[in-house]
Amino acid sequence: EYRFGDLLYGLILPSGNDIARVIDWELKKKDLEYTTLAEKWAEKQNLENSRFQDPIGLSASTSSNAKDLWKVLNIVYQNDTLYEILNTESYNLISRNKREVNVKTRNPILEYKRYFIRGKT
Repeated sequence: EYRFGDLLYGLILPSGNDIARVIDWELKKKDLEYTTLAEKWAEKQNLENSRFQDPIGLSASTSSNAKDLWKVLNIVYQNDTLYEILNTESYNLISRNKREVNVKTRNPILEYKRYFIRGKT
C-alpha cells in the first residue's frame, strides 16, 4: 500500500500506466468511473475539445486539442503539488511495509534562454 500523493509521482514521472489502472480499479470499488469523472472535470474547466476513453490515455478515442492542453498546463502550474512533481527527476515511493520503488522521469526538464520548459506528452 502506498500513499496517494506518492502514487502521483509514479503516475506522472515515468508515465506509469500501471498506477493509472490501480487508481481506476480503486475508483470502481467506490462505484465511480474514471471517464465520467474526467469528463465532468473537463466540463468544469471549460475544456471543449477533450474526450476521455480510458485512464491511461492510449485509446484513439482519448483526445484533446492545443487550446485545451494549454488550459490544462496552466491549471497544473497553479497546483503546487503537480508543479513540484514536474520539477522532479527521480522519486522513491515507499510502501506501508517499507518497500521502496524508485521512479524516474523519461522527459528531461528542458531549458531555453533561461526559461524552463515543463510538461508531459
